[in-house]
Amino acid sequence: MAKKLLAGNDVAEWRKALFGYNKAITALAATKKKAVSGIDLVHLDTWKLTLDANTLYDKATVVKIVQWKLLRGTYRPNLLNRVMSNSVESIHSAISAAQHHLLKVGSSKEDHKMILSALESLSELAGIGPATASAILSCMSSAVPFMSDEVIGSLPGTDPKKLKYTFKQYREILETLTAKSNALNKADTMEWSPRSVERALWTCQVLNNLGLALDVSDESVEEAKHDGNIALDTKTELALDASTVPVKMGKKQDSISATESKQKSVEKQTRKRVADSNPKDKQPVRRSARYQ
Repeated sequence: MAKKLLAGNDVAEWRKALFGYNKAITALAATKKKAVSGIDLVHLDTWKLTLDANTLYDKATVVKIVQWKLLRGTYRPNLLNRVMSNSVESIHSAISAAQHHLLKVGSSKEDHKMILSALESLSELAGIGPATASAILSCMSSAVPFMSDEVIGSLPGTDPKKLKYTFKQYREILETLTAKSNALNKADTMEWSPRSVERALWTCQVLNNLGLALDVSDESVEEAKHDGNIALDTKTELALDASTVPVKMGKKQDSISATESKQKSVEKQTRKRVADSNPKDKQPVRRSARYQ
């Protein structure tokens, strides 16, 4: 389980967990009922993994990230409505303030302070607490891990039945996962970040909860590498810079084109993940406009 994984530095086990992310997502998706809107976890997760610092984080994007959070984790019926109650202007203002702080990450000794400040900026919005704010910020920088239930439960001394969604708790997650990514980077040739550490921990715990083995084969690992598995992080994603600040609201074409190349590179992976979650239907998935 995740607690055991976090306590160790076995690179092989950590890689196995990270490369098992797709298996965990498809397995979890199979346990979820599709909403009336037709939103599917596999498609939504693939879409989220294409987001980066250059994405236009307007109200529609923020709402979609919240939908992802609810499907990937614990569903809270009133959360989405509260987030949707925020005005377009207030979301734009909060996002801009958060990005201002993230711009300093990677060039300052106070990276954690900047990340926490960004978290606080987003938490000014209705329905946005530390966990939801981290889901949004994790799209912008791999230095920001998502505050998932599985990660909170993996922390030493934490009772999985008494999870706390506080800024203090997030600070512990940030410090712990940053330290772990640093340790793994010293022992592994593959790049690790706090965000990829979170994904590995999440995968480990979800598969355990579903009674599935973390049996990712060497062939699957190599396939993931060659297919451009976007659940992995690279050094170029670790920090924001002035050239990656999203365009102002209204100039959607710039932000759309910035993610099109990523979107095309994961079409094959998306079809495979959806097929895995629907074994009876092996026909190519026709993606609707909402997922483009």
